[in-house]
Amino acid sequence: MKALIWDAEALADMVETRRAGFNESFRAFAIDLNWDAALWRQLVLHGTGAAPLRAYLARHGGPTLDEATVAALGADASARSAALIAAGAAALHPAAAVLLDDARRHRLRQAVVGPATAAELDALLSSGSRAPTPFQIVVPAPRIDAGLIHRARSQLGMDCADCILIAGTTSAAEAARDAGIDARLLSGPPRGASAVARFGAAWP
Repeated sequence: MKALIWDAEALADMVETRRAGFNESFRAFAIDLNWDAALWRQLVLHGTGAAPLRAYLARHGGPTLDEATVAALGADASARSAALIAAGAAALHPAAAVLLDDARRHRLRQAVVGPATAAELDALLSSGSRAPTPFQIVVPAPRIDAGLIHRARSQLGMDCADCILIAGTTSAAEAARDAGIDARLLSGPPRGASAVARFGAAWP
């Protein structure tokens, strides 16, 4: 094994920080919108940045916003989400922290794919005494599929046999297997002295 490809959802639950970021942005831009959790569960499927807002306006109408304002709102909401994460609103999963640190020590190349922005990842992984973000490749997308995983693998310069996907959901694990890449579903702390050296046995 030479590389880990992370499903962003295996790192932390950042869904609510994005909703909070949008609601803060709506107030800052004096826009009469406030998204509740039920609505957000539908919108978050459209991705990061301004994509959820575009999906909302296309489906529900609402305030008339030009594209420049939509883009500015998306960027502002992403920045606010990252600030909330940096302040502790979303924490790195303990099992992910162990494996990230072990992979760094073993100098594995690492990529992350799925619903997270580079700023959110920096906020999540650079807090406290943690070293800077270990990812060489970041590929944001609404959801993970085999094509996205192959894109990350190609950008890492690795063959399928050299990679493992760390999945936060069963659908991400299935996408990895469709791509011909082994997957491990992150469901608890690794057992054993080294998560990387004992990866096949140590992780579910």
